Amino acid sequence: NPWAHDCTPGGSSGGSAASVAAACVPLALGSDTGGSIRQPASFCGVVGLKPTVGLVPTVAGSGLSAQGPIARTVADAALLLDVMAATSFSETLEEGVEGVRAAWSADLGYAAVEGDVLGVAAAAARRLPELGLVLEDTDPGLADPWPIVDPIWAWNQAQDEDPAKRELADPGRWEVVERGMRMTEADLAAAHEARERYTAGMDTFFEAHDLLVTPTMPCPPFRAGADQPGWVAGRPTEYLSWTAFTYPFNVTGQPAASLPCGFDSDGLPVGLQIVGRRGEDALVLRAARAFEQAFPWSYDGLDLV
Repeated sequence: NPWAHDCTPGGSSGGSAASVAAACVPLALGSDTGGSIRQPASFCGVVGLKPTVGLVPTVAGSGLSAQGPIARTVADAALLLDVMAATSFSETLEEGVEGVRAAWSADLGYAAVEGDVLGVAAAAARRLPELGLVLEDTDPGLADPWPIVDPIWAWNQAQDEDPAKRELADPGRWEVVERGMRMTEADLAAAHEARERYTAGMDTFFEAHDLLVTPTMPCPPFRAGADQPGWVAGRPTEYLSWTAFTYPFNVTGQPAASLPCGFDSDGLPVGLQIVGRRGEDALVLRAARAFEQAFPWSYDGLDLV
């Protein structure tokens, strides 16, 4: 991580986010199945967008994945998405968000969050009305969708794995593969049925709200080489389920952006997540752009040595 070399840049698109933050490249691509664009964007202090699933063509897989841009600014991310999606999001980027209805949720009703991170994200969210947004504190009222994500992810991971390569897998990943190998097609079908119900519930929430704002990550960047923090706010973590703010919107296929909103007490970046309805990527980018312009982010002090 360019901000702290003994910390992870996040994953799985951590190389992309670290390279952008360190000014090695101006733009990068990321892939996001459970938060793999937004997690490293938050940890590295850059902008990352998981577009609406299907907006950017991608190979067949779990159905949770999307390809999206990583950049230092929202304007640059929009330019890259213009190319990736063969449409223009840059044209409406400066239209603002006057009167847009936004919900702020500190924990989605179930997520563990470190107090330092939550304090930074909440302080940023409290300033959103200065942009013209109408802000309400509320949760979607839905349960943690990890029991939906885990079997779909495990099934997908098990399809192309070679047991001979087990020793090359990331720590914790092989347990996911083994769960997938034990699954039946009926188990997978049940997970997709639950996914449809969860998506319908989120759609109902978004009938009254145009955007949902949350912290991007529940904790700051942790030790490099680890695939999870171990603990978040006193709760033990397991492989991937600790990223409780990101994977819900892989389930629903909604666009979700992470943008830097401040630093924790150790000087590490904190990300703010902005989520929109499916197909309303332009509104998510407009809101992110308005925040970026009102509260500029600086890379001063970044140690690139």
